[in-house]
Formats: sequence, C-alpha cells, structure tokens
Amino acid sequence: MPRWSPGQRHLAWISRGAISELMVHDVETGETETIVTGVAETQPPIWAPGSDRIAYVSETDGDPDIYMVELSGGQKTRLTFNPAREQIGDWSPDGEWLVFTESGRDGLLLRNPNGVNRIELTGGPDSDPAWSPKGDRIAFLRQTDDGRDVYVLRPTNSNDWTDNTDEVSVSEAEHDESAPAWSASGRRLAFVVHFDDQTEIFTVNVDGSERERLTQNTADDLMPVWSETGNKIAFVSYAYGNAEILYMNGDGSEQMRLTVNDAMDAQPDW
Repeated sequence: MPRWSPGQRHLAWISRGAISELMVHDVETGETETIVTGVAETQPPIWAPGSDRIAYVSETDGDPDIYMVELSGGQKTRLTFNPAREQIGDWSPDGEWLVFTESGRDGLLLRNPNGVNRIELTGGPDSDPAWSPKGDRIAFLRQTDDGRDVYVLRPTNSNDWTDNTDEVSVSEAEHDESAPAWSASGRRLAFVVHFDDQTEIFTVNVDGSERERLTQNTADDLMPVWSETGNKIAFVSYAYGNAEILYMNGDGSEQMRLTVNDAMDAQPDW
C-alpha cells in the first residue's frame, strides 16, 4: 500500500521482486529513489510526522524487526531486537514514539527511536494501534470473549506515556469491530462493525457516546479514512459488485462514488 508523507510531497511504497525495496517518489521533482532493500512485503512503510524518517520491517538480520531510515543520508537504525514478529502501529504526532505489537505476547509497546526506552502500555490481546492527531490518546483493538472491540487509551498524567494509563471501551460488544480511524479533531473515531452478513461503518466519540451508523448498504463497507479537514470520510464499498472507493460526509450523508471500473479498488488515502 503506498503511503503519503505528511504534507504529501513524497509517496512511499514497497516494490515486490526478487529483493523487496522501499521506494520513495518526490512529486515535485518527479524523481523516484530506492531508499532501502530487503524490506518485508507484509507491512507498509510508516512516515514520521516530520517526513524525514520512515519506519519499516526487515528480516535482513534474521528476524522480522522494526527499523528506521532517514531520508537525508539513508542512515538506518534498528529499533527492536527480538525473535518475535513485530507489527508497526503508528508514530506519535511529535515523532517521539512508535507504538507496535509483537507476536507471542499480549499488549501494546512503545519504542523511542532516539533512545533505548521500551514501554509496555497494555497487557491484553491488543492490536491495530492508532495515535490521535493531538497525541493524547491511542485507539486500538482488543480481543475479548465477545469478539474484537475498539478501545481508547490515554495517559493519566498529561501526555506522559511513561506514566500510568487509563483505557476505556467504546464498543457495544455485540459484533467484531476493526479499523479504528481518528477524525482530524481527535474527538471522534470511525470504525468498521462486522455483522453476520456484511460490514458497516460507524463513528463514536472517544468516551463511547454518540455512536452513529453511517452506512446502510446490503454489501460490505470498510477501510474508513478521514479527510484532513475532518468533514469527509473515504471508504471502500462492495455496493456496486466489486470493491470501489466512495466518500461521504462525516455524518454519513451524500455518499459519492469515486471509482468506476472492473478492478478491485482499496486502501483509500487523502
């Protein structure tokens, strides 16, 4: 999946071949550059907020670990040193932390790319962490007895993630949920609810209030992503037979189809 840099000057993706490569395209100059070789194909690259660094996963040293590369000079830094398989979650908005998960253990983890700090945030069967735009909360999924639920985590002491944290479920625990995505204001989350016969998109406040269903189709709707202004949501829908990209207002109104073709369109980004 290609990923835009903050500011949308660069586009990063992983090319698949005999040796996978992390590629970056500069839309202003038109130049495309190979940044790193030997990158894991299973995870997309994650841009740092300053557009100067990219986190990625590589098995060049034997195990699938998280690395960071600087665009200026190509300096690589290995951030994890475990035999487990790491899954990158998200950068904090200030670029000070990476949140991630490891196979074989429960919980969300933090790593400071500028130091050696490793912090265990949660102890549950958690995944898919996503930082809020202000950096004061992390949304994630937790596997419970009732299925996967959306949770929100925040530090009890301002934005100090090295201290204690509180977590709250924003789910109704009736169906599996996935793909939590923050609005630009950080006040609402969009996510997918998995019903027995289809998936639909909902939004909710970060305290669990004002839960609202946005899509009412008889086909799957998934992969919601907010616009930078926070008033639009792009998503994937199978309402037209195959996967197409649509967008709608933040309240679910005025749903418009963007793609019309026989191919499978997915992974929208603004």
